[in-house]
Amino acid sequence: MSEFDSKLTTPEAELAELDGDLELDSNLELDSNLELDSKDPDSDDVEIALERLPQRRRHLRASIAIPAPTERVWQVLTDYDRLAEFVPSLQESSCVGEEDGCTLLRQVGTERFLRLSFSAAVVLKMQETHLQRIDFIMTEGDFNEFEGSWELDAAIDDATDAPCVQLTYALRLQPPRRMPARLIEGRLSHRRSPRLAPNFPRIR
Repeated sequence: MSEFDSKLTTPEAELAELDGDLELDSNLELDSNLELDSKDPDSDDVEIALERLPQRRRHLRASIAIPAPTERVWQVLTDYDRLAEFVPSLQESSCVGEEDGCTLLRQVGTERFLRLSFSAAVVLKMQETHLQRIDFIMTEGDFNEFEGSWELDAAIDDATDAPCVQLTYALRLQPPRRMPARLIEGRLSHRRSPRLAPNFPRIR
């Protein structure tokens, strides 16, 4: 097994059930959330759309207004070596090189549900458009497909009329067969305010 082979431990019957029609606990957290200090983690501030695509693919789009300067949000998002401090399921996040002028970021994540646990590793190519957008795509790792973006747009908070950043996270992924799609879907689609402080509001 290579370092990019995910590790999965669960009875086969439970794995089959999890990848079927099992309803996931609504208290599961969104996998990629950003919370910059003043957001209430129990509020419904995040707009989330999750699309099921053929061949077990999932497309997530999440958006939240962050009451912080664009520069601060950008600083948190691009402090790649510290992301594991903010993202609960992220064990490791470290820059491992460059390719075509883009940072190569290795991340290792872990998940648990009932008696199921697995870990997965990816190397992401991070393409930055300064203070506007970060695009990422997997160059190697455990997923069949893993790519997306962070997008920052200057905005005005409707409630306070104060400047803010509208942060939008998009992710398209396809897990391997050994990762239950339903489990990943439950983690992605939870409608609690992300905590990426930045789940990425922590961010996470």
